[in-house]
Amino acid sequence: MASLRDFTIRVSQHTYFLELKHLRFQILFFAGLVMMPLSCGLGWPTTFAALTDNLLFVEGWGQVVIILVLCLISSWTGMVMIFIVLDLGPRRFGVAITPRQATAQERRRDRWKRLTIFGLPILAPAIGMLASRTSSLYVLLGLVLAIPAGVVFLWINTAIYYMALPGDVEDNVDLLLPASTVPKWLRGKLAWKEWISPLVRILVKYKGLSVGYFDGKQILYAQHLVMTALAVSVAAIYAFVLVVGLFALKDHAWAPWMTAASYLELGWLLIGIVLAGLAFLFDGPITAMGLHFPTLILVVIAMFGNSYLGNFFPLVDPTAPAGALVEPEKVIDALFPAGDGKDTDRILTIVCASGGGIEASAWTARVLTSLDEEFHQSFANSIGLISSVSGGSVGAMFYLDHRFRNNNAALNNEDVVQEAEVPGLPAALWGLIGPDIFRSLTYSLPIRYSKIDRGWALEQVWSGAPASLNPKQPVIDEKFSNWRNSLLQGKLPAVVFNATNVDTGYPVLIGTTDIPKHIIVKDLEKPETATSESVIQIGDGNGQYGNADIAVATAARLSASFPYVTPVATGLCSDGRQCPWAPNPNKRCARTYLCDGGYYDNFGVWSAVNWLEKVLNDEQLAKRFKKIVILEIWSAPFDTPGKVSPVNQLIAPASAILNVRTASQLARNEAEIRLLQNEHPKLIDHIVFAVPKPGPLSWMLSDCQKKQIDIDWSTASADTTDAMKVMRTIFQSAPTPPAHPKLESCFGR
Repeated sequence: MASLRDFTIRVSQHTYFLELKHLRFQILFFAGLVMMPLSCGLGWPTTFAALTDNLLFVEGWGQVVIILVLCLISSWTGMVMIFIVLDLGPRRFGVAITPRQATAQERRRDRWKRLTIFGLPILAPAIGMLASRTSSLYVLLGLVLAIPAGVVFLWINTAIYYMALPGDVEDNVDLLLPASTVPKWLRGKLAWKEWISPLVRILVKYKGLSVGYFDGKQILYAQHLVMTALAVSVAAIYAFVLVVGLFALKDHAWAPWMTAASYLELGWLLIGIVLAGLAFLFDGPITAMGLHFPTLILVVIAMFGNSYLGNFFPLVDPTAPAGALVEPEKVIDALFPAGDGKDTDRILTIVCASGGGIEASAWTARVLTSLDEEFHQSFANSIGLISSVSGGSVGAMFYLDHRFRNNNAALNNEDVVQEAEVPGLPAALWGLIGPDIFRSLTYSLPIRYSKIDRGWALEQVWSGAPASLNPKQPVIDEKFSNWRNSLLQGKLPAVVFNATNVDTGYPVLIGTTDIPKHIIVKDLEKPETATSESVIQIGDGNGQYGNADIAVATAARLSASFPYVTPVATGLCSDGRQCPWAPNPNKRCARTYLCDGGYYDNFGVWSAVNWLEKVLNDEQLAKRFKKIVILEIWSAPFDTPGKVSPVNQLIAPASAILNVRTASQLARNEAEIRLLQNEHPKLIDHIVFAVPKPGPLSWMLSDCQKKQIDIDWSTASADTTDAMKVMRTIFQSAPTPPAHPKLESCFGR
């Protein structure tokens, strides 16, 4: 009890027990290091569980080891950041405190006690992974391998420290392994004193700023040598990860050897080192002047300023002989030509694929390919338009890519679905902690206008998905002009990927067909849902984009610009309409920034109804069809109220805005479809295939969630469902396929 009392008194009297503000970033760092994996694994808070789901999903024990090793490295680096403040803060901030004298045995005991205590955060990702249904054997093996790997990292930094420690500097730092672990012949081999001290002295050359960095002999304190060694090691890991990722993405050979959580840990470690270093640098002079201007405000101001730096996507020249966007009437003539004896016995299907992350991508691919198989070519050949949004655009891209490459022949369903399920979240986070950080520091340098960012990384993963699953398959390199040529030949349906204009909130349409900019209703002079000046369509020959073309993978990325995961972007090309490298006052530069299409219409119905209305206004075209099907593919039961949870006053306004967005879009779309049905009785059927329960919104699916999509389709395609009953009455059904095997849900849906 006496020793406990002495320890309590010593801690309470310690200056920094009362001055925790100088440790604010270290405390924040450890809070994030522990809470991020726990919240991801346990689903806290439930409001954001769909966004953080699968961040800890792993595909092998190697990824588990990487997560745990990075956590251990981060924790021990945070420990050094704390003790720099505790040991050197009194000098830097002008607080007199007598250092505690310790024997060699006490120092040795304290060393191992610190390493053990600060190694405990490794349990947070372990618990999070167990909660995320990761194999307990993988987690146990990861712990067994991560601890010695972390000790090796410590030894490397210990060796660097003693190689750089000048002989006349006292070794009074017990933050690494003992000196006895480093061979004597390695010590003092680096002339650290000659080059690092002058470098740091330049940064702190003004009077009073060098306190806490240099001792009386103008030699850098040993604690800073330890931190420098750790920072260099972390920088080496960071550079290795960036270079490997860059070459893999450029070669379309991306393999997620690191999980999304690993990239988050590495990024969080970099942020922690930078913020703690800035706080130690600025808090000293600020305190001496009697000011208390938080360092975090400076960082936030810098981040806000850097956020004005634009992100870009490339516009390309169209492939000949593609001309202007195909008008709806010409689409019908190309896909359903007159005079073939079936002029009044046709079915026109309009597919509307909703947004919803990778769940929407996989569900869209599953529904389209399965309906192809169920009804052979009768369904595929009936599709006149696919209007998709966000994740639905990604799934539609894989479906149409296979139809394009297979010349509209029968598809291999599983290939399409597996490509739509390829995870893109790790690549997006690679771009966030890598190229996007460099771009934010360049200001007016040319790299600022590079197309390489987290959006580009996500696009590279999608375009390389076929080759990553089957090396014999080519990457997705088509442009919309290629698809437009196939449309004119009657081999592909028309398609539009819906995005949103950040500045106006109106749609930006990227596709092969012209979408009328407003809905014309009979007997009314000028009713319209949007003016032609407000809606932008890339490639229509008008406005800032002219006749520029765009790669289908780029368009899918723009349509699926999930908030913050993918940046909003503007186009760059060299055709004189926009800037090839940087803004130039002699050229007309594109200033339209594109974001996720779900902001305006998360269902793709607005574009589809406008297009269909143009077709139906031509009575001769309308007479070609005995039935028109508006087929919606929903990634969630949007018309079903979700689970009622307790109201949280902090997030209630944001939740209301999001819920109103979905509800208002549903009501508008339902009203527009009803108007069409009332105007053309018995001609139009509206069918919805919806996932029974919302899935993750991130670009990552676990094995259970992939299996669940198959289970949901087995349920949705049963003969007892209303949607399938209507489909069977419309389309000539293929021979009855074998009964679906009974699949057990991973989640008890």
